[in-house]
Amino acid sequence: MADSGVELREGDDADRKLAELRSLYEPFVNALAEFLLIPIPPWVVSADALDNWQTSAWGMISAHKTRALFSRFGDDGHP
Repeated sequence: MADSGVELREGDDADRKLAELRSLYEPFVNALAEFLLIPIPPWVVSADALDNWQTSAWGMISAHKTRALFSRFGDDGHP
């Protein structure tokens, strides 16, 4: 966000404010996630994680990877 020009606050005051805000909702989110058996995603995702817009309902993630996937099949669509 900082690279995009968003001014971020740092220091003890900012850490305290974040902790205060998180304490308002995290107990409820944790309880709901436990009840629904849904894991809570991490705050920071790994570098190789894909955004929803990079995938499709069929799990295809890009034209390049789609071509690689279908290159294994013959003209009739069968391996």
